[in-house]
Amino acid sequence: MKKTIVCMFISLMIAVSFIPLYSICSHAAEPISIIYLKTSVSDVGEKIYVNLLLDSPDKPVCGININLSYDPAQLRIASTEEEIINGSELQGANSYYFKEVNLNYNINNTSCIKFCALTTSPGLSKGTVATICFDVLTDINIDSLNLGLSLCEVLDANVSNMEYYTQGTVVITKGDVAAPAAPVVESKSDKSVTLVAKEGYEYSMDGETWQPSNKFENLDPAKEYTFYQRIAETETTNASAISEVLKVTTLKSDVAAPAAPVVESKTDKTVTLVATAGYEYSMDGTTWVNTNKFENLDPAKEYTFYQRIAETATTNASLASIAVTVKTIKIGDVNEDGVIKLEDAMKTFQHVAGKITLEGDSALAADVNGDKLIKLDDAMKIFQVVAGKRTSEEWI
Repeated sequence: MKKTIVCMFISLMIAVSFIPLYSICSHAAEPISIIYLKTSVSDVGEKIYVNLLLDSPDKPVCGININLSYDPAQLRIASTEEEIINGSELQGANSYYFKEVNLNYNINNTSCIKFCALTTSPGLSKGTVATICFDVLTDINIDSLNLGLSLCEVLDANVSNMEYYTQGTVVITKGDVAAPAAPVVESKSDKSVTLVAKEGYEYSMDGETWQPSNKFENLDPAKEYTFYQRIAETETTNASAISEVLKVTTLKSDVAAPAAPVVESKTDKTVTLVATAGYEYSMDGTTWVNTNKFENLDPAKEYTFYQRIAETATTNASLASIAVTVKTIKIGDVNEDGVIKLEDAMKTFQHVAGKITLEGDSALAADVNGDKLIKLDDAMKIFQVVAGKRTSEEWI
């Protein structure tokens, strides 16, 4: 149950009259001013605690006499006399004792709690006179709370018949609440973290700067951040202490798939793709390698190739690109019909003689020596394969 604490601070002013010790409980008091520091106090069914404080008089005192008035339609005393006496800082301090505690005192048809405390030695300079617990019977706000000091006197420690009058102040203080548990992640992305929201909470990344929103944006990908939460300040409670820390690492960013790879070169047994920094390559879209050159392939066979942007410290690997299909070369098969014939040798001779120009895969097939030049030697080797003088496995 929520608790509201009401403190009455007693600041002392020297009066001009003198009274004997036995009459301190009957003298009229100076007017009392009441100050409220909050717009509401408490609701029906809750409790408030009233602290009567002796706040640093200019001289130690040997006696104190207080009438605390209240409205019985608003408040009902929940404390016992024993609880009030045992909770006082006067007990055991400089031999203070209560001469009288009357929870059912009535003066001028006003319900009061009467306190009269004395000491046999030089007295107390500051402390709690009493703490009284009330049950709240009706909703209380600044316009309706009837709580005041109808009499408030203290006696000088050295001159027992000198009376000090006070101006009492009623202060509604905010209660403290315990720190909550560490926050919990609801969701996260590469640039944001969302914590599980709780009503009345506020959130922070450093434990100093707080925000009501449970979502933190504009973060860096794949980076660890710290998060805290606390119960926000209300009209009746202070902000709680901060929770334990929660550490969250944002996700890596996604990147778009690149375009299909481009063939840089090919032979009868290799395919080399154009290399791009940070890319990796695959023949099936599943197994990826860093090299852009694929070897030990079969001649005159179609293969598919893919590329993607490789994973980094802050980004995920992209999806695979669209495939490119590449057919390896069959050396000597200049007309690309899959068979090495006299026609292939003749086209190579014609290219060497300047009668025709071989291009593309035809030019690659005619370059038997693999020196990127089509010469008479290449044409002769193709003719020798056709004539059965060598096999297609013995080009060089």
